[in-house]
Amino acid sequence: VGVITDPAAVCIAHGLTEIEESGAIDLDSAGNTSSSWKNVLVIDWGASGLTATHIQRSIPNSYSLLRIVRHATEASCAGIVIVNALVAHCSSMFERKNRVTGLMDSVKAHHRLEMACETAVRTLTRAPTVTVAVDGLYEGMDMAVPVSRPRFDMLVSGLLRKAELLLQTFSAEEFDVVLVAGNVCEMPAALNLIRTKLFPNAHTGRGDVPPEEAVA
Repeated sequence: VGVITDPAAVCIAHGLTEIEESGAIDLDSAGNTSSSWKNVLVIDWGASGLTATHIQRSIPNSYSLLRIVRHATEASCAGIVIVNALVAHCSSMFERKNRVTGLMDSVKAHHRLEMACETAVRTLTRAPTVTVAVDGLYEGMDMAVPVSRPRFDMLVSGLLRKAELLLQTFSAEEFDVVLVAGNVCEMPAALNLIRTKLFPNAHTGRGDVPPEEAVA
């Protein structure tokens, strides 16, 4: 019985283990397929944190084993930390508007707000604005806090900076392919950091593999 690690599963999902087969990704305009790659960086950024793994195949154009060269993890960049940043913002706005305190001390209200913020974060991956709304959130008062994507990006800017520092420890010129996995990579700010700022020249893999489904 073999065990496939998450980074290896992402490579398989993107067809990097295929050899001249239909569906294998192109690495350049010359028509070279996935069989030509040697170094790939798998960025798995989800609920449990950010993990970057350098995978290498020693023999191109073969089914040779994938070797993990190194990996780095930053738990403080976890998806729940992103949600908590929005929770804190919405709580502050609600208390300021209604001149109350103690929202975060209410277990029920905190849980309901957290669920609403989780939904809002997912919505902001595809929409420019969202309203975090909860009826009767605290002491019978409703909450409706509008959040724009730029405002949200500002709320998580510190977390994005930590992610950038971690990923900068990997040389951009070293990788033929950079693959992403995890629901945080659905965020435009996170994807822009990876694709545009840090690894602009690396191949991105198959476009029909959603980051949150790459491991599954």
